[in-house]
Amino acid sequence: MFDRGRVARCDELVTDAMSVVATRITDLALSGVHVRERTHLDPFTKDAFAACQGPRPASRTLRAARFPGLGPVDVVVHRPPLLIELKWSYATRDKIFESAWDAVKLAMVGTPHGFGCLYLATGAAPSAWHRTEVRDLFEAGAISPQEMWARRLDPPGPNGGITVGEDLVFGARGNRPLAMPEHIDLVPVADLSAGDYRLRVVRLTGRGRLVDSTAR
Repeated sequence: MFDRGRVARCDELVTDAMSVVATRITDLALSGVHVRERTHLDPFTKDAFAACQGPRPASRTLRAARFPGLGPVDVVVHRPPLLIELKWSYATRDKIFESAWDAVKLAMVGTPHGFGCLYLATGAAPSAWHRTEVRDLFEAGAISPQEMWARRLDPPGPNGGITVGEDLVFGARGNRPLAMPEHIDLVPVADLSAGDYRLRVVRLTGRGRLVDSTAR
C-alpha cells in the first residue's frame, strides 16, 4: 500500500492528465454522443500521461486467479505504478453501471501486481449521471460490490440483463468474477467538463476478505 504522500502524488498526476484529456475532448467541438472511448478517450489519456511524465502508457492484461478471462487494463502506468480503467457512455441507455465491472477488476488485480493506486475515469452526459444506478461508485465512501451487482436496471441493460451483474455477465459471454472484495473504498479525484459531458475520476481500494461471488 502506498503512503499518503505517494497516493497524493498519484492523484495529482491523474487529475492533471485527465484535465488535459477533458480539454482536448472539449476542443473537438463534438457532442458527447459522437465521442468514443477507443478513438478519443483512450489515446488522449495515453498522450496526456506521455506529456506529463515521459513514457507513453500502454494497455496490459493482468491476471487474477479468481477473476478469469479478464481483458487488458486500459492504462498501465509504471512510474508511479497506477492503473486506470476508462469508460465513455454515449448510447441512449447509459452504461455508467458497466464501471462496476472495472471496479472489481481493478480491486482484484491491483495489489497482487504491485499497483497501489487504482482509478476509474468515466464520461457521460449530466442527465445520465443524475439517473445512473451506480452514482455512489463515483462518490466518497465505500460500497459493497456484491450489493452493487445485485441492483436492478430500469430499463434493462444493453445486453438484456435486469440487474447490474446479470447484464455485465451477459456482455462478457458468461465470464464473471469468482470472488469480490468485501468492500471497495472510494475517493473522488476529479469532476471535469468535457464538452457537454462530465468526466469523473475516482480512486478505489479493495478492502476486507474476498467473498464468493453470487452474481448471476
